[in-house]
Amino acid sequence: MLRLFAVLIAFLIAKSAAQESANFNQTYEGTTKPNGELTIYKYSFPSSNVVRVWIHSENAVTETPVMGVFRERHSIISAQLPFVLQKHTYKSVARILCPFIGNDTTGNDTRSNETMDSLSVEISSGSSTPVDYMINATLIDDFRLQIGERINRSASPSEPSIVRYRFQNDTDSVLVTVDSDDDICMTVTIQSVDECPVFDMESNIFFSGIRQTMIRKAYIPVHHRILKDFYIVFIARPDDRDCIKEKKPSDQSQPRLKKFSVTVENLVNDTSYWLPLSVTVAAIVTVYVLAFFYMAAVAKIERNDWLNHGKAIVEEAARAGEDNNAATHLHEGEENVEDNQEASEIAAEGSNVE
Repeated sequence: MLRLFAVLIAFLIAKSAAQESANFNQTYEGTTKPNGELTIYKYSFPSSNVVRVWIHSENAVTETPVMGVFRERHSIISAQLPFVLQKHTYKSVARILCPFIGNDTTGNDTRSNETMDSLSVEISSGSSTPVDYMINATLIDDFRLQIGERINRSASPSEPSIVRYRFQNDTDSVLVTVDSDDDICMTVTIQSVDECPVFDMESNIFFSGIRQTMIRKAYIPVHHRILKDFYIVFIARPDDRDCIKEKKPSDQSQPRLKKFSVTVENLVNDTSYWLPLSVTVAAIVTVYVLAFFYMAAVAKIERNDWLNHGKAIVEEAARAGEDNNAATHLHEGEENVEDNQEASEIAAEGSNVE
């Protein structure tokens, strides 16, 4: 019963609201209606496209802000002006609506461009006096990244940017690279496409995914086992204190518009990584084995040389010993002969005396 009542109230509000057919890439200027009455802009677009809606107001105030509600098949997103973030006030807000997720395993859209979707943008304000505003809706052509493709983008704290990448069958890991030439701090996050709406605001960007802050460069590796299909979300920080140690106040007179480029490159897969590693380890082991056998052979040769040398020394010593023994025996023989001769002479002398 309550649901039926809510639908009836929404129908009555829509009937009383001013509706206008709108075209993409065209800026519409208007003023809010009193008592919160809606002004509705109706868009029609191919289902395979991604829509970005931008609204701006110079004289909106925080007490009675200008409200924008973006309705499409997959999501309902709201925004208000002025947009206040960490005491910084922004007069423009841009949101990217939830992209169509009905893709096949190759990442190609399963519906043709002839299938149409609708978008309604509802503008209202609680102010009793009219508030000026501008609105523009665009179709993003280069939303999907391809390997090796470079896409140029810009982002601010109130106007994030999003691209999408889906792994191909022959890709194992990729490296997301972001380059910039300015010194504005920015957060880059990797989020699953299952998230809808996408976490693309300062208040929720830290709720999901892999994130990294950057100034000039960011490198984020992604493996297909973790995310096969993901968004890359970019949002400039309201100041630079998350990227540098010195807390310098940001210059609000200059717009914090971060310009950058993003590319996705293949990383070495597991097979390509282990193959050269295995070859290197095998080569090192082979060198050690050959060195071991070489050292063993050298040690054996040296041992044989030492053995032969020692044997020669022993044989020489033995021969020297034999020569010494022969000389000793000869000397003893000569002494015995001399003793015998002396004894004979003494005996002869004794006989003569008798």
